[in-house]
Amino acid sequence: SRYSTSLLHIINHKKIFNLTSWAKTTEFDAAVPQHFSVAPTTEGEELVDSQLCALAPLHKVLHLYAVLGDLNSYHEHYRSIRSVFLKDLLDRSERIANQNGLAQVLPRLIDQVVGFFTIESAHRRCVEVAEGAFSYLELAALWDEACGVISKLCSSLSITVTSPDVLIRIKEDLLLLIDVATDDAYGFSPKPIFEIMRDLWDTFRGLQMTDVISSCTDALEMCAYQPYSATTLQQFQTQVQAFQLDVIEVSDEDTGARKNNRKPALQLKDRETKREKSLQTGKAAANLDALEEELSLSISPMGSNPMTKRKSLVGVGNEAAKFASTFESSSGRATIRGSATETMGKNPLSRPSPSLLNGSSGPGTVAGADTVTTSFQPKTYPFSFAVPLLLRELNLLIIRFFLFAVKNHDLGGRSEDICMAIVSAFEAICKSLRRELNKDGIETPLSKACQIAIDGASLMSASDALWLMVEHGLKHFHWTDHLDRHMTAAMDAATTSLRQLVLAAQDLIFELLSNKIDGLLESLAFINFVPETMPDGPHESVEAIVEFLKITLLWLAHLPPSVRDAVHFTCCTRVAQGILNYILSPQVTKINMLCILAFDFDLKMLVNFSDNCGVPHLKQCFEEFHEMVRCLLHPNLTHYADNQELRQEHFPYTQTSKLVMVLEKMNPTSIFVSSGTSRVPVLDKNALKTLLKKLKAQI
Repeated sequence: SRYSTSLLHIINHKKIFNLTSWAKTTEFDAAVPQHFSVAPTTEGEELVDSQLCALAPLHKVLHLYAVLGDLNSYHEHYRSIRSVFLKDLLDRSERIANQNGLAQVLPRLIDQVVGFFTIESAHRRCVEVAEGAFSYLELAALWDEACGVISKLCSSLSITVTSPDVLIRIKEDLLLLIDVATDDAYGFSPKPIFEIMRDLWDTFRGLQMTDVISSCTDALEMCAYQPYSATTLQQFQTQVQAFQLDVIEVSDEDTGARKNNRKPALQLKDRETKREKSLQTGKAAANLDALEEELSLSISPMGSNPMTKRKSLVGVGNEAAKFASTFESSSGRATIRGSATETMGKNPLSRPSPSLLNGSSGPGTVAGADTVTTSFQPKTYPFSFAVPLLLRELNLLIIRFFLFAVKNHDLGGRSEDICMAIVSAFEAICKSLRRELNKDGIETPLSKACQIAIDGASLMSASDALWLMVEHGLKHFHWTDHLDRHMTAAMDAATTSLRQLVLAAQDLIFELLSNKIDGLLESLAFINFVPETMPDGPHESVEAIVEFLKITLLWLAHLPPSVRDAVHFTCCTRVAQGILNYILSPQVTKINMLCILAFDFDLKMLVNFSDNCGVPHLKQCFEEFHEMVRCLLHPNLTHYADNQELRQEHFPYTQTSKLVMVLEKMNPTSIFVSSGTSRVPVLDKNALKTLLKKLKAQI
């Protein structure tokens, strides 16, 4: 066979797997190498026919023994030496496998086993005397013996396999052996081989988990925690659109739906685009993505068959390279393994070329029923570079499971294993990101915490396409046993892990901002609370706080509106309460009306900032502080001190106890200063004493 059996199955069922949703059917078929889409050639038959001439001397010897009447001795001798040959072959392979591992020995062993039984089956058909060589029952017994050794090797040495790709290649070799066994020229039972493939499932699942966790960890280590930019049309189509990251927006409705264990409603930028169409497009692209990845990895074949030209799943030779180059615009691909710099430079997410995917002839063509040529404008997305990498690995995880399932008839329903493997992958991703959150504690950059929150929400939204692909695949392989229960539980578990990650990142954002604001509020100690000149603007400490908020809160632009608004309210409330509490604290022993006037300038700046944030009612955070300053600066302060009800009507947020605390620290206002401005009420020593007496009586 010059094609991979599993890949051939996927390609021949491209409509079921929606591989043509992104590319026109005619162009997809043209891109697939001929050996992947047509029946096998007659090369094998011609090779077997050529062996008939080579068996002519054996035929003559058999005829001579038959004429001499000594056929039994010939039979005993021939069967003896051939049986010993097969036994030596199996023993030698077993010894080598114990030294070098299963992957290094099994392909050659299968080649030799196929060659042995091909010769013996041909021998039986080229002699004139019935049962001129091994009888069918004797060959069947030898077949069972060979399958037993292969089964033993796979069972005991599968631990030496370190990659799911290699194990899929081993499964492909076993499928080729099954093709030989079930051929009419042989007529052997394939059941032992199916049992071997079934027993390899647990090992394959473990390798899958190890590989996806390692790959996802590598992807996260490469992440610079910066928004992702698609600078070319190909990057947009293969790294953003392929995973429908361009049409999903995280919203409060989405978060609420997941908290209530409902399937979330995707928020589409294009409201005319249907959710089903988006999911199918994303799933199809991911399938094509994974399929092309498997074809393009440059892993050399494990062995060559003297009778057949084999093409492994991952290292498919020159034809696969042609297939890959059809999709690739660049000549190389970097794997996730390796340094971040090297990988970023080589663009590890390179995927199908725009001309193929869009049915166009130029890089500026956009897919659609009516082809429209337009130039691509670079776009920046809120999620980081790690999100497309992680989704790519999750897609490969799923497609490998289905590749292993092709023609694996004895495998049985494995829906729970696949669903839980995806959950484990998500949990590993969340664990790595949580470790990043906890690594630096309160020293974590705010941009990093925001990026992790956005990435977690993006993965949560994009996971719908993954689960839809799983559902279609399970139905195709008739693994629908307890499908609703397994998928529902797995989706809930994965969503819970991602939601907890997002909430942890959001909590850290609140903590980081609170700590930073507290640090900036310490600069209030440098304020002169008893200035002697009229202020002409806000305090420098407050200006620094406002500048910090203006710059820092920009990182919140892509968070859900409710979270973004909550952070704004938290920050502004903390600033307002921090300034007011500092004024009331023992650290401030004296204050005068000129300082209160400067705080009025501070409040104008803070309120102006809150109005420009676009968050409704944000300025209410400063109401208490603002009313305290307005009350102190009011020309009729004495009148309001006499009438508590009137004061509460005009200044409802001002507490009498706090007003008393400020007035107790108040220095008498200079007559000279008070005459220079009408905004500063005249409060001499006697007036202050009278005010305090009246206010204390109201507490």
